[in-house]
Amino acid sequence: TKVCGLASFFSNSLFAKVAGTNTVVSRAECQQWWTNNAKQKDPEHRLFNLLRTGDRNYVSRDDWREHLVALLDTHPGLDFLKGTPEFQDRYLECVVERIYYVNNRAENYKMSLAEIKRSNLTSVLKLVDEEPDINKVMDYFSYEHFYVLYCKFWELDTDHDFLLDRDDLVKLSNYALTYRIVDRVFAGACRPLTSQVPDRLGDQDF
Repeated sequence: TKVCGLASFFSNSLFAKVAGTNTVVSRAECQQWWTNNAKQKDPEHRLFNLLRTGDRNYVSRDDWREHLVALLDTHPGLDFLKGTPEFQDRYLECVVERIYYVNNRAENYKMSLAEIKRSNLTSVLKLVDEEPDINKVMDYFSYEHFYVLYCKFWELDTDHDFLLDRDDLVKLSNYALTYRIVDRVFAGACRPLTSQVPDRLGDQDF
């Protein structure tokens, strides 16, 4: 990962990309992957080639989750989460959603190479790799930011099914939203909802 300019927590991902189903990698295989995916390419292009599945021209949310899961086991600032798998999953979901909310301008959950190039993702991932306090990484990865969002959602979700209806959402910030605004949110005016449950807003949408 160091040679490729990638964060160290991507080491397993990089090995899997090069090795495929094999358990060992030859020098020739390493050179081939380097030539095809990293040589004379900028850090954003290398990150894109690492994350995407096969020859797709985009990176999906599942791609991000698959490659970031190692962060949960390796980052010292997230050690306290190891005993709570549910919070690990929720935190990772929140990180990925924040990445897409900021950078996926097409709002299709298919992050293109151009979108990665316009983003600050490579510099933020480098900071995550170097900074032991995850809460000092203000973009995308702060656990404190996730926890505020999670607690606010949990407070609104009184039946704790991880879905909000209109009456739940209107209570946000002491009824700061009107029903007209809430109706527009549920109609997908801001961003298409992904809960796949009619008239319900999921935690990822929130």
